[in-house]
Amino acid sequence: MMKAAKLPASLLTPLEKALKTVRSDATFTILSTVTRNVAQNPRDEKFRRLRLTNAKISAAITTVEGAMATLTLLGWVQDGEEFLVLPDSVQMTMNHVRSVEAAKEAFEKEAKEAMKRRVHAASNKSTNPETVRLREQLEADRRERASQGPVTQGSRAVTLNQGSNIMTAGELGINKPPSG
Repeated sequence: MMKAAKLPASLLTPLEKALKTVRSDATFTILSTVTRNVAQNPRDEKFRRLRLTNAKISAAITTVEGAMATLTLLGWVQDGEEFLVLPDSVQMTMNHVRSVEAAKEAFEKEAKEAMKRRVHAASNKSTNPETVRLREQLEADRRERASQGPVTQGSRAVTLNQGSNIMTAGELGINKPPSG
């Protein structure tokens, strides 16, 4: 999948600006599904009508900041208190779907990075005094070893005083006929 280039906020379309205000994965899932369904089935009326009293739609659309503004920018209009309707004059394209998908991916990436930062910050903040003491001792040991220089020394040849220490079997008395 192609990644969208990051544009300065001043170059973002109104739809992209509205999508940046949405902070819910469930909302992005609904927006993506609704947009894709309308783009793939432009004449099917069941995809051009959202019941706002539906619990799932209500939780993901009406209560989340930026969701209604996004749908309005996509062309949806309120029909009474209960429905959002996409007029026949509005055509949803795959460009709209890609915009929603790109915003969803950016939101997920940002959420993952925020989680990593929280985990990293929590792991660095050790409040256990024993753990703090052990970390300090490990760091002191590391500094001490570094100041002593390398642990290993280069090898050097050692001269033997008597030359080689090899004996033959005869010198050891092996394979000699018995004397006598």
